Amino acid sequence: MSERKSDFGAGPAECSAADQGRQLAHLAKAEQLQNELIRRMTPARRLEIAQELYRTAWQLKEAVLRRQYPDWSEEEIHAKCRRVFVTGYAGA
Repeated sequence: MSERKSDFGAGPAECSAADQGRQLAHLAKAEQLQNELIRRMTPARRLEIAQELYRTAWQLKEAVLRRQYPDWSEEEIHAKCRRVFVTGYAGA
């Protein structure tokens, strides 16, 4: 019995046009399902999810900053993260 390796997630050079078409169809279907689930949520639940996403994004940004600047204090990390989230600018 031969096993077929999944092409999902393979780069454009690694899969055929047919596989790419199937991937796009899966993504479109997933997006439709996601939109339907979001529409069914209460406004309170949507707000809760948005807040969770915001906290997760903040934690990820802090983790990146800690790796980029290992000598920075926690205060410096928090200040930079706050500046990024307030201004939307991650530059120097």
